[in-house]
Amino acid sequence: MNKPDSLKKNSKKAGNFSTAFLRFSGIVFLSVFFLTAAVFLIPGLMRIRSYYVVSGSMEPKIPVGSMVYVRGCNAEELEVGDIIAFSSNGTVVTHRVTENDTVNKELHTKGDRNGIEDMLAVSYSDVIGKYVCHLPYVGIAGAFFSTFTGRMMLIMIGCIGMLLTAYAGRGRQS
Repeated sequence: MNKPDSLKKNSKKAGNFSTAFLRFSGIVFLSVFFLTAAVFLIPGLMRIRSYYVVSGSMEPKIPVGSMVYVRGCNAEELEVGDIIAFSSNGTVVTHRVTENDTVNKELHTKGDRNGIEDMLAVSYSDVIGKYVCHLPYVGIAGAFFSTFTGRMMLIMIGCIGMLLTAYAGRGRQS
């Protein structure tokens, strides 16, 4: 038995809507995947390292939860006012240079929000790099996506996006 024309039109509209919805959903998933990959992978290709900010010592310039990007540098060339990342007791600290002591090959640093300079000077060998930029709130996601679970979730987001987009494209052909 053939369907009446009105049911065929309604069925076609529903099919167009579901195809459009699947395509839109797939594009959203793929956009999240590629944007996240760009924020976390592209800097590495440019020899820029990223770190998650967990303290407010550099606020308001660099808020807690930010992702800070640093590029390797020659510590002797750092100037007063430069922001650097350095290793201190197994953690990464991002502070501003207050003095570059080229004779002793060490830097004196201070967090912008801190009232006094850091107690210990930073050896040139502990300098990771010079501040390039930061992205507020992105560090929270960065901390998650640096875990195994986070990486697997990112891969799943990309796969779901591809599947939704492919399935939506298949619906158009019939």
